[in-house]
Amino acid sequence: MTHYTPIADKIVGGLGSAAVKEIALLWGVNDDLDQLNDTISTIKYVLLDAEEKQINSHQVRNWLRRLGGVVDDADNLLDEFNTEALRRRVMPAGSEMVKQVCTFFSASNQLAFRHKMGCRIREIRKKLDTISNDRNFRLEVRHEDNQAVSARRRRETYLFVRQEEVIGRDEDRVEIIKLLLEQGELEENVSVIPIVGMGGLGKTALAQTAFNEETVQQHFEPKMWVCVSDDFDLKLILQQIIKSATKNNNNLKDNDSMDQLQNELRNVLNGKRYLLVLDYVWEEKREEWSTLKDLLLSGSRGSRIVVTSRSKKVTATTGSVQPYQLGILDEEKSWSLFEKMAFKQKEEERDPEIVDIGRQIVKRLFPKDYRIEVETLVKLWMAQGLLELQDPSDDQCLEDVGYGYFVELLGRSFFQEVEVDQWGGVESCKMHDLMHDLAIEVAGTESATVSLNSGGNIGKDTRHVSFDSSINSPKKISSSLVQARKIRTVLLLDHKSWNNKWLTSDAVRSNFKFTRTLDLNRSGITILPKSIGSFKHLRYLDLSGNYFKMLPNSITNLVNLQTLRLNRCSCLRELPRDLKKLVNLRHLEIDRCDGLTHMPRGLSQLTNLQTLSRINGGDLKELMGLNNLKGDLRIRNLRHENDAARDYESANLKEKQYL
Repeated sequence: MTHYTPIADKIVGGLGSAAVKEIALLWGVNDDLDQLNDTISTIKYVLLDAEEKQINSHQVRNWLRRLGGVVDDADNLLDEFNTEALRRRVMPAGSEMVKQVCTFFSASNQLAFRHKMGCRIREIRKKLDTISNDRNFRLEVRHEDNQAVSARRRRETYLFVRQEEVIGRDEDRVEIIKLLLEQGELEENVSVIPIVGMGGLGKTALAQTAFNEETVQQHFEPKMWVCVSDDFDLKLILQQIIKSATKNNNNLKDNDSMDQLQNELRNVLNGKRYLLVLDYVWEEKREEWSTLKDLLLSGSRGSRIVVTSRSKKVTATTGSVQPYQLGILDEEKSWSLFEKMAFKQKEEERDPEIVDIGRQIVKRLFPKDYRIEVETLVKLWMAQGLLELQDPSDDQCLEDVGYGYFVELLGRSFFQEVEVDQWGGVESCKMHDLMHDLAIEVAGTESATVSLNSGGNIGKDTRHVSFDSSINSPKKISSSLVQARKIRTVLLLDHKSWNNKWLTSDAVRSNFKFTRTLDLNRSGITILPKSIGSFKHLRYLDLSGNYFKMLPNSITNLVNLQTLRLNRCSCLRELPRDLKKLVNLRHLEIDRCDGLTHMPRGLSQLTNLQTLSRINGGDLKELMGLNNLKGDLRIRNLRHENDAARDYESANLKEKQYL
């Protein structure tokens, strides 16, 4: 599914900023920009409705896809205004006239430049108006600030499933029944048993078979089943519990008060050994669950509540015992399930080709063997503008927000097989193949992987592209990018034999001009061309493991750059002298750059810097104001004792509490 409301919000906010308005005034396009802002503001209010309706409408999905391309154009335009504002900020101190003259001559003719920018803005407005009017379906105008959260489509689950229909879960069923029936000496009256696992593993089916087991049916009375779904409405849940327990709702009314419902619930449960299944729970707030649990404590000793959820955070909040983690099926059990669902005819009548396709599908129940570095993942999210501070006055940084997103996804079983550091933080993980396939499906044509054997479906809508190790020539890259003009992510995976001409080709420069993420890790580059400085939208640049001796000073034109990775560049001798211009730089990674003997002056001006892998003793005074540094900092080449002590004092290391 596609969601452009956050991008539209960012554009509207950005176009109204003082910095953008100043540049628009200097370029003579302030009126055009105001009109564009009005257009996007108007469209934004139907986006919320469209993004919800796209689930069930191909027409709406196609309309959103067309609209998304133009919204991206507007986002790129906004980024150019912000980039110009940043570029002016890092100009050498001097008269304001110098800055204005530089801006005035941004093109050979200022009048022509103004005309070009004005035409570009009007073209975006025209496209937006055309797409907005070109729809034969109704969208409602909805305002975020005063709309109630719409009730999502509620999932319904049922009590009964035949045991023979649940394949491959016999051992799990036995364990759950054991947890239901066994009683410990010190257990509380009402115990909560969480079942957790990724979507599609069969949590509900497992709970159903345990619920319907004869010994379980005889052990508990009453027995209740409630599908909670994603709308945790306490009053509605109480009504459903009472209805399930009494098998009718004759005495229940929509206008019943919470006091009336609580009294009725106590009458139903008081002194009885009950079994309650709360299926498909999403609510993670401890206070919401505590309120519900307090109302359920009137049962007698041995009562059980089973909670099924995809979220480990839910089960950690609700559970009385360790969550029961439901694992994936092995290949043979997966095939048995697929076979039962896909084939109705007899074995001898099956098409061998269809059977082979089925076997290939089943092999996707296994995890891909790719380990993701969480720190890198967060930086990539940040580069694409996916992270936002909820409260700018808070001490939290974007990296903290990103790690919070990761933990949320991990808790919902999106990631697995985590590796943690000595402090318990997650360093890396794997992504389950099913989740990977789902992500690719949702991304549609916006994402593509290109290989020599399978090619790659790169079109005009492609935004994120990776080339595998079989694509080993500039010509093959250029031919793959004929239609793509708005690429935001470029990943070259483990290339060993690149020449340097591909970066300077017109096709690459044209297609990469809006790129936010460029990963050239281990691509065999010996000379980095000056043209790298023309990729002005870049936020993330990975040049690790290459063989250049120096970086062109043009790289300091990349004023939006947040992450610069130069790890294992053993031939690197020096960094650009104007590195201080990279005012947005947050991560400068130079591990194992043993040929690097000193740092450029002005490093102290990079006050956003959080990662600085290493520094030499003589440069310690540059650390004075860099109090946001985190992680490891390695200091090399300390001078003799007196100088070292003086440098150490000037570095103000005691204030760097995150190191």
